[in-house]
Amino acid sequence: TGSCSGTLIGPKTVLTAAHCLYSHEDGGWLNNILFAPGLNGMNDAPFGVWDAESTSILEGFVTQYQGFYGSVVPWDLGIITLKEPIGDTLGYLGYANFDNLGDFDANIVGYPGDKQPKGTMWRASCSVVTEAIGSDNFQYDCDTYPGSSGSSVYAFDNATKARIVTGVNVAESKSANTAVRLNAAYVGWIDGLWK
Repeated sequence: TGSCSGTLIGPKTVLTAAHCLYSHEDGGWLNNILFAPGLNGMNDAPFGVWDAESTSILEGFVTQYQGFYGSVVPWDLGIITLKEPIGDTLGYLGYANFDNLGDFDANIVGYPGDKQPKGTMWRASCSVVTEAIGSDNFQYDCDTYPGSSGSSVYAFDNATKARIVTGVNVAESKSANTAVRLNAAYVGWIDGLWK
C-alpha cells in the first residue's frame, strides 16, 4: 500500500504521477486505486472515497525505463478515471500548456508524508524562474516530501482568478524538486482521456 496526491481536473478525471499507478520494481500496474478528495487525516474523508474505473500513464514511462527512476522522469504523468463524476459536485481545476511559460509563483497542494497528522492536505508556494523551466519539466524549491508525488503545480491566473495546473510534482532532491511540465503534447494526451 502507499499514498500519493492527485488533482481533479474534470468530472471523472484525476491528474497524478505515473509512479503512483505503475511500479517498475513491483512488476507493473498497481491495483485497488482509491481517490479521497480533501482527506483530513487518515480516517476522515469528508467528500468520500471513490473507486477508479481505469488508469493511464504515458507510454514512455514503461518503454524508456533503464533500471532506475531517473530514466523515466520526463514521462511521469498519470490519469485516473473515476467511476463516478464527483467533479460535477466538488469542482475541478483547469490545466493548460503555456508555450512561453516564464517566471511564475507555483502552488503545490498534496499530502506530504512528513506532516502531522498523517493524511492531511498541505500547500507549499515558491517562485519558479524561467531558467529552471525546460520543455518537459521545471524545477523549484517548494517544500515537498514523499506523498507529495502527483500533486498538481498550479499558477494563479490574475486575469481570470483561476488556478491553472501547469505541471505535476514527481521528484524530490536536495538541490531542487521537479515537476513534469504540461507541454502541448501532454495536454493533448490528457484531453484525449478527459471525462
